[in-house]
Amino acid sequence: MNNEPVVWTACLDCGKKVTGDSIHTCSPQLKTLTDEETKKGTKEMKIELKIINENEDGSANAMVDFDKEGLEFLVQEGIIHILEQYIEQNKNAQEGQKLRKKLTKKQRKDIDPDGRC
Repeated sequence: MNNEPVVWTACLDCGKKVTGDSIHTCSPQLKTLTDEETKKGTKEMKIELKIINENEDGSANAMVDFDKEGLEFLVQEGIIHILEQYIEQNKNAQEGQKLRKKLTKKQRKDIDPDGRC
């Protein structure tokens, strides 16, 4: 488990607070916020994770308890993660298409005799 604290930053152009791994397209320039700046204008939220039991395969069963603000944060971060994964998969698909176009017809037939790809 990663117990490192979240480092909050702010966009130098618009001032929006973001975490280091968030997507923010306004400006690539961010400044690290002090604890006081981080708390200013933010809502308190509750997110608690309780490990119920650890399984032999290394996984665990857990219970998550959160309030309205915690739910909002979890959903927002989840959507951001899904979008990041989609962007990465799309890049990989485009690279695969470019590579496929470079192959000769014989190379394509050797790789995919049924012509499905």
